Amino acid sequence: MATKNENLENLDLEQVLAVSERYMMGWTDLMAAGYGFRLKGLNRKRGEFGLEPLSAEGSLAHRIDFVKEHFTDTEIERTIAEYLAQNRMDEARWQGIELFGCRFSGKEYVKTFKALLGSVRYRKMAEGARVAKLTETQIEQYGGVGLAGAATKEAARATVEARYGVSNVMQNTEVAARVAATNEERYGGASPFCDVAVREKAEVAKWRAAQERVAEMRATGEVQAGALKSRYEEMAFGLLVEKFGRDDVLYEYGIHPSDARYPHNCDFYICSLDLFIELNCHYSHGNHWFDANDKSDVQRRDQLLASSSARSRRSVVTWCEKDVVKRHDAQRNGINFLVFWDGSASRKSEGNVPNLSDFKCWFFDYDCDVERFIRDHPENSY
Repeated sequence: MATKNENLENLDLEQVLAVSERYMMGWTDLMAAGYGFRLKGLNRKRGEFGLEPLSAEGSLAHRIDFVKEHFTDTEIERTIAEYLAQNRMDEARWQGIELFGCRFSGKEYVKTFKALLGSVRYRKMAEGARVAKLTETQIEQYGGVGLAGAATKEAARATVEARYGVSNVMQNTEVAARVAATNEERYGGASPFCDVAVREKAEVAKWRAAQERVAEMRATGEVQAGALKSRYEEMAFGLLVEKFGRDDVLYEYGIHPSDARYPHNCDFYICSLDLFIELNCHYSHGNHWFDANDKSDVQRRDQLLASSSARSRRSVVTWCEKDVVKRHDAQRNGINFLVFWDGSASRKSEGNVPNLSDFKCWFFDYDCDVERFIRDHPENSY
């Protein structure tokens, strides 16, 4: 016979309404809040008073409506902008946030911000905050942004002079001609910013050509059945083959053939660059390297381990163990190594299309220049 929960049974109507309001304002984990019962029990008690049951979806909608009713558009935008600027969002994804007098879980706050601001405005604000934090970090660590720091600037100058015999790489006529030809082919002018529409059109054309190339290789047997397990791999592989040639791009390298420098099944290897590439786009890779000294990473790991989902528990092995070993081996042997994290996708007419924003940045914006890309984006290597 089930034991009655006295905490629940003794609630009167006023107390039920108070607990319900707290739930609707975002404090949805009633057990963690010390009530001694869960939503199922609260809904049963609400039924005794003739009240409708509560739900997580209704709670989120209630909070969004609450914010819209109690704050102006200007107040909403300013509050969210300040929060994005002052907080680490990777922590918010696992700890949740408290804003506008409500609480939002890590799964809810992005949906809420988009509902309040619109998706386009939110993305611009989030990217602006990310760039601002990156700029602050570079100034703190290197004395300037990019090559603004004196030590970084001198090291870059020495490298260019040793390699090209000039202090500025564009003073080398061969390099300048190559860059101009690439820009002309890709963007229709001497500068990559000659025409934004032309540039975007050229990139889309390359994406589609890459997809056609993959389809062709599948049809001719150049790509074995079962290879390229995701659309992320298909798109990256197609672009790499278009640029470097089929013979220069190896898929699932490191096991077959074996490479002692990186004894793992690496997604791609570019022979001419001696470059190892991993697409860590699946959620199980954690979207960044696991750091055992970072409290938010440790908290996330513990939450995944405590999850009732076997898939979540398995992801801990990938993120906290296997990827850590791969990173260590890459560091220890000093290999040329790139890792790409963007696993998001955009809804297009042909379905969900991977964004691969960091891969596209290296491929298009940096023209596959590994050293320069890593210097500006250290999170994409070891």
